[in-house]
Amino acid sequence: FRIYLNKYGGFDYKKSINLWTDYLKEMVFSKEYSPMDVVKWLKGINYSGKRMQKEMLTVNFIKQIKKVKIPVYFLAGRFDYITPSSLVEEYYALIESPYKKMIYFENAAHNLHFEETDKFIHICCEIAKKFENVTSGLK
Repeated sequence: FRIYLNKYGGFDYKKSINLWTDYLKEMVFSKEYSPMDVVKWLKGINYSGKRMQKEMLTVNFIKQIKKVKIPVYFLAGRFDYITPSSLVEEYYALIESPYKKMIYFENAAHNLHFEETDKFIHICCEIAKKFENVTSGLK
């Protein structure tokens, strides 16, 4: 399935993005990450994927998680075929939360943080600011 998504689209809306190259490039040239952080990230991805894949495929959020006690945001790429907008919308309508918001990325697929980076950063900053007072007591 993922081979065909890579070939025909669904991970990325813009064909110029390469997930692994872009992640690694961002980490290698970032001031926040050391070379050892890159190695640890790769090991972590491999470790998590092997151990969590089977469980992740058995979780049915629509049936199993219908209510949460925290705010939830759904960021959805319109061209995402890993997590299609129609399924996100269905779950959004169902889930009960003290606050919820659906945000679409019209020119993105699954890797919306690479495809609409400025919008993604802006939204993350808005969310952080909105809940700044709530989280300040957790430090």
